[in-house]
Amino acid sequence: MIDSLGRLVPMDSMYRLYRTMLTAPTPIDYVPTVICLTGQLVWRYGSRPYSAGRKRMNDTLWKKGEETAARAMEDRTSRYETITIDNDKCGFLRRSDHAPDSVDGVSLEIEPPRPVPPKRP
Repeated sequence: MIDSLGRLVPMDSMYRLYRTMLTAPTPIDYVPTVICLTGQLVWRYGSRPYSAGRKRMNDTLWKKGEETAARAMEDRTSRYETITIDNDKCGFLRRSDHAPDSVDGVSLEIEPPRPVPPKRP
């Protein structure tokens, strides 16, 4: 079910942001927008569907031969220690836009631990 919900999460804006960051001279400038968009998607769809959508997006994000450029972009964005975001940048999130906590008993927020198989006697 989570995979099905993950397909509903619109990752097109996130995809375009990361593709832009790949060649941007200062990709750190885009990080606050990525953080805001991530927060909005998690708020509207739940963290588990967002994670499923993000995983699906990551499968197509970098083209063959872009591994070095992607690592360089990640290095340039990870050197900064603090990034400030606020409601002016992200916008207010309304309670009515919040995803439900669960659907048919399946949590959209926390992945339950895998059951441990019983030990053989």
